[in-house]
Amino acid sequence: MRSWAKGPFMNQSLAVSRAGAYASLAAFLVTLPTKEMMDDLRRLACAVCGDGCVCDFSDVGDAIQVFHDRTSVTCSARFVPLSEQCVYRAECTKGESWTYGPVTGSRSSHVLACYRKAGFGFKGIQGFEPVVRSLRPDSLAAECAFMAYLLNRAACCSQSAESDEQFADAFLREHLSSWVGRAADMSEQTGNDYYAFIVRLCASFVRADVSAMSA
Repeated sequence: MRSWAKGPFMNQSLAVSRAGAYASLAAFLVTLPTKEMMDDLRRLACAVCGDGCVCDFSDVGDAIQVFHDRTSVTCSARFVPLSEQCVYRAECTKGESWTYGPVTGSRSSHVLACYRKAGFGFKGIQGFEPVVRSLRPDSLAAECAFMAYLLNRAACCSQSAESDEQFADAFLREHLSSWVGRAADMSEQTGNDYYAFIVRLCASFVRADVSAMSA
């Protein structure tokens, strides 16, 4: 998906593309679905996964109900707490039943420390207000938005461009890539719906992004 020569100069257009993808993923996770947004999701999915990608959703009303069940209705069978601490520390008990990890811990604390170091305010994320208010520092949407924030700064070619890119890549390896695949698996276990598709797309993009770093 991406390649560049490691060194003091980075590919500005590449940083912009990466930032745009992460920003879009964050927005999909916290914004009520619309037809236009679902079309944007399909386009991004095709860009990440290829033209053979199957986006099996079309009804906006159904997608909105799924969005609420996945993000706000904690008693819903579809609900998965999409935060790093909860998912990374989750344990499978019987069959496909999960006991999620605690809300706070060393991983969520380190994520918040990364935000403070970079001057990133995750509470400023735009989206459906009840969902945005419920975000934790290590929520999937917040971590995607942080990647976009760092990569957008790197794309400005400022004096900190290289360090911002390195910070983004380190955060990607240490945090986002360590749990998003598991989050996608958990989401799909409760239904292959519109929101589970977004989480799987996050996992697919992160996996490709990490692979490209080593290419």
